[in-house]
Amino acid sequence: MGGVRRTDRARRAGFTLIEILVVVAIVALLVSIMVPSIAAAREQGRRAVCLSNLHQSGTGFSMYAADFKQYLPSREHFGYYIKGSKQGFTTPQIINYGSLYGKYVGKDLHIFFCPANIEHGYDDPAYGAASFLRPASSITFGGYIWAIPLLPGNYPRESTKGVYPAEGLSPRYVTWADGKPYDPRKRPLQALEADNVIAYAKYGGIGLGEFIHKTGYNVLFTDYHAKWVADPKRIIARIAGGGGPTSGSGGVGSDALFEAWEIFSRQP
Repeated sequence: MGGVRRTDRARRAGFTLIEILVVVAIVALLVSIMVPSIAAAREQGRRAVCLSNLHQSGTGFSMYAADFKQYLPSREHFGYYIKGSKQGFTTPQIINYGSLYGKYVGKDLHIFFCPANIEHGYDDPAYGAASFLRPASSITFGGYIWAIPLLPGNYPRESTKGVYPAEGLSPRYVTWADGKPYDPRKRPLQALEADNVIAYAKYGGIGLGEFIHKTGYNVLFTDYHAKWVADPKRIIARIAGGGGPTSGSGGVGSDALFEAWEIFSRQP
């Protein structure tokens, strides 16, 4: 009798196939619930780092402007130039990120790259941080876009008035602004730097905002405060009728990109 009872207990100590399948199903359900939450938490972390980057950049810009007669780095595609010297202020001189910002925001070049940017990141072999560290490098490409209304080679000013000087504006931007029922050039607070919204053919022409933070953008304004600008309907990423904002021919901007910049500037 005792032997039979031990055998019965041994049998009862195992798991049936149905019990195992139930456990597996429960684990799969828990994983399916947790994975989106983990992904969302990671994105929140990347978004927070990105916003911190822009805050630090704003601090650096304010100190930089104090040293350079209230001039900010010039608009040069995605890069930053300075005028020849504090005294001369003549020919624009390319300065790599390490040289230009070691004094103003430290030497951690991560601040020039959104951690969620899949196209132009810190480790990008062509335009990443390693390129900026070469003393003779002319590469000033970063992960954010900068001073969109200006033509390449022109300089914003460190004030809420005349941040985008009329003589430096892209003619296409002027034409675009003239077609508005209001004058966006007179807006006291403008977008200064923001997450990359440029469209890329390799992604079907969709703006990178579709792939970076998806529901919005981090933006630095001309008074150096930075904030999140929500775009849950992805209007900015697809503002050119499905094509996404693009820098246009010669890097002088496009109506789609100006529209995106204006959405940023309306929400200081």
